[in-house]
Amino acid sequence: MNLDQLEAIDLIAQLGSFRAAAAKLKRSQPALSAAIKNLEAEFGILIFDRSAYRPKLTEAGAIFLSAARTTLNAAKQASRIAGGRSFLSG
Repeated sequence: MNLDQLEAIDLIAQLGSFRAAAAKLKRSQPALSAAIKNLEAEFGILIFDRSAYRPKLTEAGAIFLSAARTTLNAAKQASRIAGGRSFLSG
């Protein structure tokens, strides 16, 4: 798990689209999808239900997203404390 994956989950949930999130992150949609699948495999959960037109958070995904947002906010705060260096830039 890394911050890029957490940011991707947050964007997919916000934008309702892997493609839109990939564009915003300047990544290909297949690469973003693979990163999320790897994260799902790592934790043994399904974060998004992909059976519909738009990805929908599963119950486990909603819980995971809440924790991911807490982690992302903590990383941003740590970045500000550390003098403005961004942990999320890559």
